[in-house]
Amino acid sequence: MAQGMVREITLKDTPLKLEGPLAGERPLYLFWSPDRQRVWVSEDLLELYHHPQIRPSLRPSPRGISFLLLSGVIPTPWTIFENLFVLNIGDYVEINAEKGQLILHFGHYFPFSLSERDQSLLPDENRLLSLLAEAVFRGWRPQAPVYLFQSLGKDSNTIALALHEAGFRDLTCLTLSTGDYKDESPVAEKIAKRLGFRHRRLPVPQKISPSILREIGRFFREIPLPCVDGASLAYPLYALEVDFSGTNVIDGSGNDIYFGHVPRPVEYYRQKIYPSFLFLRPLAERLPTGNPLQKNSSNTKRNGGSLGAYPPGCPTHLSRD
Repeated sequence: MAQGMVREITLKDTPLKLEGPLAGERPLYLFWSPDRQRVWVSEDLLELYHHPQIRPSLRPSPRGISFLLLSGVIPTPWTIFENLFVLNIGDYVEINAEKGQLILHFGHYFPFSLSERDQSLLPDENRLLSLLAEAVFRGWRPQAPVYLFQSLGKDSNTIALALHEAGFRDLTCLTLSTGDYKDESPVAEKIAKRLGFRHRRLPVPQKISPSILREIGRFFREIPLPCVDGASLAYPLYALEVDFSGTNVIDGSGNDIYFGHVPRPVEYYRQKIYPSFLFLRPLAERLPTGNPLQKNSSNTKRNGGSLGAYPPGCPTHLSRD
């Protein structure tokens, strides 16, 4: 589907199966009309928002709000709006006609399970780096400045390594500088310079100024779907430090919980019992990140739903009810 295009599905188009993107690069958004006669599909969420037959019908979803408040993330296919759905990695929907109405059956099949991997195959690191570099080159604007949000994690640094191996050097790495013992920017700077890239630290402001408040407010007004991940607060601050207009921005700050990591059953169990130990959080926050107590405290804020994970008790079949 061409980006920016809205496809309309009616009864005559059924049966039909739609799948989310294999790599999650362009989620598929669907709006199911309240009269159950049409489904509109697009890779551009804003196009759906502004569609004349959709905008008047947008209503907040109690289910979506509940998930957002309980775990900080809404599991696919649901969103914060009624009748608005999203398909990401492994998600699919079967659209059928029953009794003169469209019926949606959602499902999920994770395509990269370790159990289904051919164990005899050895990873080709050079091939993987080449594919990463190709993906970056395919998606960016030629001749425009290139920025990479870099942390100490494997996601951003693997992208940096891929660009280095591809011979690209005109890159500026950006790292949030917190100024405390958890500050990743000094080590990130060493990695960037060793790979031949420029590096810039983005300091956390000492106080919240009116301009920062305005930028944060604008950020949350403009994002198409709500986000309560505390890390997102850094993005409006970045815009005050760097002019990103007309540039290429590579977000290498992958988050395991929000982008595809399916929590184990023990993590759901921890989510239930950890609130009883909230009084230990102030102590845990002052401990090094490798300390088990600090790690467990951090988990209480991250565990819950995830993209592609259906928490227990959540139906995956939606009818006209």
